[in-house]
Amino acid sequence: MSRPDHEVRDQLQDPSQDTGARGIIWTDYKITLEDNSSDLKCFAQNIMNVRVRNRDLELRQESAADAAVKADGMFLWIKLLHRQLSRSKSPARLRKIITDTPSGLD
Repeated sequence: MSRPDHEVRDQLQDPSQDTGARGIIWTDYKITLEDNSSDLKCFAQNIMNVRVRNRDLELRQESAADAAVKADGMFLWIKLLHRQLSRSKSPARLRKIITDTPSGLD
């Protein structure tokens, strides 16, 4: 499960609940930052290549790496950043947008 859903989790982990699935061993795997970090970096790089394609490659790579770290595993954060990037007129403005965009989705 990628998101904690307590009712589902309780049913899957409670052996007293007979759902007709006897003999099945349920495993639980929590997705970590390491699991999707390369995909997130790739997604951030793609966003930079599209939105600020007129900037040099080194700046785009650096910005994508910074954005991926700040996103803290959230693809949606990168997508929301995408909307603001078109306003970046300079490398300094691009860095400021990434730095000043709040972490998290709250």
